[in-house]
Amino acid sequence: MTDAIPPARAADEIAAYRSAAGASRSILSEDILGFLQAGQTVAVAAGSSTGYPVCAIGIGCTFAPQPAGTLARVFLARGGNGALLELVRNGASVGMTLTGVDHRSIQVKARSGRVVAPEPQDIAELHRQIAAHRDWLEIVGFTRAFAETLTVFAEEDVAGIEFLPERVYVQTPGPGAGSRLE
Repeated sequence: MTDAIPPARAADEIAAYRSAAGASRSILSEDILGFLQAGQTVAVAAGSSTGYPVCAIGIGCTFAPQPAGTLARVFLARGGNGALLELVRNGASVGMTLTGVDHRSIQVKARSGRVVAPEPQDIAELHRQIAAHRDWLEIVGFTRAFAETLTVFAEEDVAGIEFLPERVYVQTPGPGAGSRLE
C-alpha cells in the first residue's frame, strides 16, 4: 500500500456506523452501501455441513431497497464455483466480505439466499465496479496487465446470489475487527 492511502481503522468504522444510528437507515448505511459498490475485492462464501465455508472470489455486488429490507446481489463466475452455488440452492447460509485498498473491510451475512441470473443492468454495474477495482490495483502498484488479468470476467458465466442481509460486521484489521454493526 502506498503512503498516500492511510489504512482504515475498525474503530472509525464502528464510530461512523453508530453516529448514523439516529438516522432512518436499513441494516446497511448509505456509507456502507457506497463502499460495497465502489469496486472492492469481493469474497463470497456459503456454509457447508463440514462446518467450513466454501469460498469464492466474487466480481461485484448490487443492492436494491425492498419492503423487507435492502436486497443484496453478489455476483461470481459460475464456472469453478458449482459447489458453492449448489450449497446456496440447498439453503446454506451466505456471506460476502468486501475489502478496499485501504484495508477497510465489511462483511454481510444471511441465513440463506438464492441463486439468480444477472439482469442486463447488473452486468453494466459489474463492468463499472471491475473498472474501479482495476484502477485501485494500479494505484497500489500492480501493473495494468496484472490488474486486467485479476479483473476479467465472462458475462455469460456470471451467476448471482441474492439475499436479505441480516448481519453486518466490520472486518477492518485492528482493534474492533469482527465487531457486529447494529
